[in-house]
Amino acid sequence: MRIVITGASSGLGKHLALGYASNDNELVLLARREQKLEEVAAQCTLLGAKAETIVSDVNDFEIMKNIGTQLAQKHIDLTILNAGISVGPSGGITPFEDFHCLLPTTFLSVHALLERIIPKL
Repeated sequence: MRIVITGASSGLGKHLALGYASNDNELVLLARREQKLEEVAAQCTLLGAKAETIVSDVNDFEIMKNIGTQLAQKHIDLTILNAGISVGPSGGITPFEDFHCLLPTTFLSVHALLERIIPKL
């Protein structure tokens, strides 16, 4: 299977990449932190997967659209749109500025990428 995973350099994204790493899978791993992303890709390769990395920030919507176009050149079996940020309440309520950052990262970035690859799913 060809699997695209965003936010693959750490946390859940990293563990998903390692979980899908096998001889049967080709992984396309996206994240901001190049060194951490390359480390995850190397671990996936040791587990038998073919791993491609794309260093990107999901908040750059034009780049995400371009990456979507690039990814759509080949078949995609599974897309895991894991990249995101976490904000927590400060004094019982999440400040507007924190919540304002959450929406573009969590929702708009997903659309920027999916718009181009949905036809390939």
